[in-house]
Amino acid sequence: MPLRVRLDQLTSGPLREDRKLAMDWCGERLGNHFQAKESAFQVAIEVRRAAQVVEAKCHIVGAFDLGCSRCGDTVTLRVDTVFTHRFVPSGGLDAGDSDESESLFTADPDVSEHDGREVDLAPLCVEYTILAIPYAPSCVDAPAGPCEKWSDEPAVFGDVPPEEDEEDLSPWAALKGLKLPSKNEQS
Repeated sequence: MPLRVRLDQLTSGPLREDRKLAMDWCGERLGNHFQAKESAFQVAIEVRRAAQVVEAKCHIVGAFDLGCSRCGDTVTLRVDTVFTHRFVPSGGLDAGDSDESESLFTADPDVSEHDGREVDLAPLCVEYTILAIPYAPSCVDAPAGPCEKWSDEPAVFGDVPPEEDEEDLSPWAALKGLKLPSKNEQS
């Protein structure tokens, strides 16, 4: 699954390539609810180096089959996401840290360290692919749009209890049938 770029490849300008991100991580990270449509997603990378800072721009394209969280039907969800990440030399995240200044990582969390030889983009591509998936994907998110069962009403699964009267939900509802003795009954 590595998507490695050697830093010595970046001496004569930016490196632009189309690579593949193997989807063997899918079952482990996403469970059996998501199935990658292909064995690998397409990743267009552009990596450039300025001094010891490496900047990588990645564009990930692929698709998952999944069960709609709304209707339960299998739908296809297309993933098309772009991210930029910077790598600094080892120890570079803490350079210049003092009590009154924030670290480079705190200022920009899309920064990590490289070992001086290569950067591996695969772990970042996996994380950004996961972030591109909606929390509760449904057929509305699919390219084909909502299924014929779609409605704006809340989905109901299983037996539905009879609706209770609004007054019966009050904590004082139990006192409703209680009668206080009248003045004539008290004497």
